Amino acid sequence: MLTPMPAITSAARPISERNWPMRMMKRLNERTGRAVFLACQVMSRAKYIHVYQSLIPERPHLTLGTSRPLSTSGAGIALLSTMDDSEATRLVLRNNADRPDAVDTASVRGVLAMLAEVRRDGYVCFFDPVLAGGVLAAPLRPRPGQPRIAICLGDHMEHMIRDRAFLTETFLEEV
Repeated sequence: MLTPMPAITSAARPISERNWPMRMMKRLNERTGRAVFLACQVMSRAKYIHVYQSLIPERPHLTLGTSRPLSTSGAGIALLSTMDDSEATRLVLRNNADRPDAVDTASVRGVLAMLAEVRRDGYVCFFDPVLAGGVLAAPLRPRPGQPRIAICLGDHMEHMIRDRAFLTETFLEEV
């Protein structure tokens, strides 16, 4: 059994361990050994604001402050699901305009279909072939005046696919 304490870092002011998202993150990290992070919306991107690193050697190291386009990341899809379709469409188009030559531009129709699934199921399982990673992500209810936030669990794509049933069950139990 793994015993090291998970590394936690924060780009925002320190969050108390008594804070429920942090407790949820810690439990997910301990139960799965995978990286767990919170992401918030910053304009048209999802920015990693708190990270528990994977407890499993040779797994991805997530960098605090990393930002990914909302329309082409698991965290971003979870965040977009909290918006109405017109606002989400505007941000997908913004992401595509920011990266016209990128291999990971998004189809508005495809993103809206994913958002409908997240709204129905409460989470997204997203695989990114460009980064060879996978993420389970769910939006958290924001407090008034606070940014949208998503809790995410990530790993290499091959491990996420192999362990998808266990990871999804554990993720849903905690979230």
